[in-house]
Amino acid sequence: MQGVTTSNAAPFTIVRATFDTRPTLTRVSPNEIGPGAHAVTLTGTNFTALATVQVTGGGAVTVSDVAYVSPTELRATFTVAGASGRRDVTVTTGAGVSNPVPIFLFQ
Repeated sequence: MQGVTTSNAAPFTIVRATFDTRPTLTRVSPNEIGPGAHAVTLTGTNFTALATVQVTGGGAVTVSDVAYVSPTELRATFTVAGASGRRDVTVTTGAGVSNPVPIFLFQ
């Protein structure tokens, strides 16, 4: 073929881009909660409509009515049954579990 030139082969690597889509939790408001039911706002990143919220560290907190507002906000009801001390809140999505953020219970 006239006008066609070739060059030596050069090695190359194809790198597949990956993105961390696990949720991150940056704030729980309010973060000090007494006995009873309380509306709580959770702020972070990578939230989904199927997100769940957990409170760990000693029981006494029931989470209900988790509502997806946006990829950066969830709302939930935390019901506290007569306990005090620190508890950790996390958000779980299909991509994994967020970092914990503390809340403090008082009587």
